[in-house]
Amino acid sequence: MPRLIFPQGKQSEFLRKVIEISSLSSNQLGPTCNVSGRTFRDWMRSKYSISEKAAKLLSEKFSVPIPSSVKVENDYWYAIKGARKGALRRIELYGRSFGTPEGRRKGGLNSIKSHKLLATGFYTRKVIFTPRRTTCLAELVGAAMGDGGINPYQLKIYLNIKTDKQYSLYLKKLIETLFKINVSIKENPKESVIVLTGNGVKLVKILHRLGLPIGDKLKQSLDIPSWIYKKRSWQVACLRGLLDTDGCTYIDHHSYKDRRYGHLGIAFTSYSPKLLTSIYGTLSRLGYTPTRTTKHRVLLRRESEILKFFKEFKPSNKRHYAILSRFLEEYRSGYNGTASKAVVVAR
Repeated sequence: MPRLIFPQGKQSEFLRKVIEISSLSSNQLGPTCNVSGRTFRDWMRSKYSISEKAAKLLSEKFSVPIPSSVKVENDYWYAIKGARKGALRRIELYGRSFGTPEGRRKGGLNSIKSHKLLATGFYTRKVIFTPRRTTCLAELVGAAMGDGGINPYQLKIYLNIKTDKQYSLYLKKLIETLFKINVSIKENPKESVIVLTGNGVKLVKILHRLGLPIGDKLKQSLDIPSWIYKKRSWQVACLRGLLDTDGCTYIDHHSYKDRRYGHLGIAFTSYSPKLLTSIYGTLSRLGYTPTRTTKHRVLLRRESEILKFFKEFKPSNKRHYAILSRFLEEYRSGYNGTASKAVVVAR
């Protein structure tokens, strides 16, 4: 509310004329201006500046003219004036230096200590490292696309409690090395899962910029980020992460004329049609011959290519090697007195 600044002594003179003409007391005139009688008396003593609205009301009601020499000032007009006086006084006492980076840092650290000591609930934002784009980062992105995801505050990756315990430790170390954060591992026997969790809004922002969708990844058409295609090694690493979390190595068994046969296979599984198409295309460009025999899977079924795949991709999840070793033992070594049809042809 604007205020009127009267010349010295003129505000008191104006209000005394109002009292004289109205024949009312300050206690009666105060409520007329929506203030108390005490405030009205403070105006009379020029302790406070009268509001423009109150002065005009009194002037019109009791025909007392407002001096033409008054000035109109907005609310808190005095703050700038007071702040300037305070600044000048501070310079006078302490000089023109308003602190150094070292001094401000020291003050900030002391403030943090005080907040912790007093348990005020104040906390500092977690420091999270932004990694450069590497094969390790590409592998993590693939793992998160496979059986993981991000929400506004966390990265979560889900693994099988029976087959992926060793891999969960590898993945934990990978995330911690990339982002310099602590990653929790929790087992849920009822659901048969291991859950890896990395917390931090900044972590989520970094992963989102790298191409991971926040929230429901299937509704957002999950796909391999474009930057992955810049290097063959990044494509290999990304597909490795996808296979290790949401893919499998398997043996396709069948019998014919009392003989047991087995064929080795690799399957990439996803409910995102766009991602499956990208996996198929990436494998093809890398020199492999994938197939899509079902709606949610891309397969590698040629034994020579699968053995080549293991040499080039080097899965980080050891459960794939367990299946490969069992296949080689059963169908390459003559275990059970049989050999795979594929092996017989190869010989």
